[in-house]
Amino acid sequence: MYSSKPKDVLPSPLEPTPTTPTTEKILADIDDQSSLVVYSDLIALVLEIINAALSKNLADNPNLVYALLHQQDLFAQFRTYIKFQALIENLDTVTAHFQSRIHDEGLDGAGYVDILGLIEREGKVWESSKLKDVTVISFKYEEEKNAEEFFHPLVWAMIALHPSVSWNVASHGLFIEFVGSGAKQ
Repeated sequence: MYSSKPKDVLPSPLEPTPTTPTTEKILADIDDQSSLVVYSDLIALVLEIINAALSKNLADNPNLVYALLHQQDLFAQFRTYIKFQALIENLDTVTAHFQSRIHDEGLDGAGYVDILGLIEREGKVWESSKLKDVTVISFKYEEEKNAEEFFHPLVWAMIALHPSVSWNVASHGLFIEFVGSGAKQ
């Protein structure tokens, strides 16, 4: 087939080539990157919650320790990420301690009840100082301005529509909006 372009001429920068990303591809990559950020933040939050439970109250979370022992391979993939390293190290410290105790007690092939019993006994004497300090997560409730604009109608609607409360909704100006929504009259 005949081509009017010589073979040694490079394509125009405006012509898409197999290596030139399209707008859709760029937007998809940006979306993938933002998704990765969201997912990594979510993973970090979950790891922080697990760490808080282990460092503050391991004795009251024997099922969490058992689950970590049972599913410890799940966290292996996160060890290479700097963001997760301290969090994963704490999980590794806990699982290594309890694995060694299981081995020392000869419970390597034991069932759930026996291992959970050991975790409960060992959890009572566990020293949380073995764990590294990680960021303490905290959440703050922030009330919206004019929150009553949402809550007052909601509360009154719940009262008016509750089956054990007898209201003549049509006779009250407050409930005019709710008459058509199935409220008792």
